[in-house]
Order: sequence, then C-alpha cells, then structure tokens
Amino acid sequence: SYAAGWNGKLGRNSVQLNLRQDHNSQYGQKTSQYFGYGYQIASAWSLATSYGTAFKAPTFNDLYFPVTPFVGGGNPNLKPEEAVNREVSLRFNNGSLQGHLTHFDNRIKNLIQWADDGTGAWYPANIASASIKGQELGVAAQVGAWKYKADLTFQDPKDDVTNARLMSRAKRYATLSSIYSSLDYKLGAEL
Repeated sequence: SYAAGWNGKLGRNSVQLNLRQDHNSQYGQKTSQYFGYGYQIASAWSLATSYGTAFKAPTFNDLYFPVTPFVGGGNPNLKPEEAVNREVSLRFNNGSLQGHLTHFDNRIKNLIQWADDGTGAWYPANIASASIKGQELGVAAQVGAWKYKADLTFQDPKDDVTNARLMSRAKRYATLSSIYSSLDYKLGAEL
C-alpha cells in the first residue's frame, strides 16, 4: 500500500487530507481517502467535520479457517468491505480539560460479520449494506501525571436490508480509563 497525508492550519482553519492506495493480489487496487476540516470558534472551542472512505480485505482466517465441527470455519467467497464515513463534532480543549460531542454516520457495503449457523458453529458472511449511526460524548482531564477519560456512545448498528441489529455491536456503551505517564513508562487501566 501507499499512503500520503497533509495537515495544515491557516488562522482559525485546520485541514487534513489523506490518500491511500492498497494493492491486494486477490481484490485488486482500492483507493481510500479522508478529508477533515476544523474551525476554531473561540480559544477553547472548535467545530470539526470529516468525510472518508475505507477498504478492508477479509483476513486469512475469515477466508480459510479450517472447517471444524461445532466451531465453524472460513468462507473463501467473502467480498472486501467498503465504507463511507461522515462525522461532525463540537470540541473543547483548554489544555487540562478536553471534551467532544460527535455525530457519526458510517455506511458499510459487504460488512464481514461472523454468525452462528444455528448449530453452534460460526462462519463469516457479507452483509450487503449496513449502517452505524450515532453520537458520542467524551471528556478527558489531565491532573498531574494522570489522565482520566470517559466516553459514552449511543448508536444504531443495523443491517439495512433486514433492519436487524448487527451482531456483537452494542446500541450503547461506555469506556472509562486512567493512565499514569512518567518519562520512563506508562501504566493504565481501562473499563
């Protein structure tokens, strides 16, 4: 693969451009790109938006895991995932305290999802069209050598054809973490 990126800042405006080209011997050449734009509203507040495309080839296990009774196996007929991702966010950063409220809309073609075939065995299959839309609220604080962070996500991960929720994807979840940093090491925990 080849990748190139550029970040720029002009006054209150920030721009990020990325371009990547993958050559896969099985799936050919795929190009993905990312465009992000931010505007500094006030000293600690900014608005940001982004648009990106993505490509993900099936893993070796997705394709060729040996069929094993009561376990499952791979699927050599899988297609690669292709996605379009959009995001808009309001952000706060005063140095020691950061926060964001983000709305995201991800559309995935040929999403690879492992599922039980009804016998307890798991096989991967493509979901023709899937979407994951939602909001995320996050806050982080730096207190000396410690950084504390909390994120809360509400989302609707669904198969667009059947309207069913995507397997193994929660409608809401939270993450809490704490990291201690020194010059020599980092130590942290996440829940």
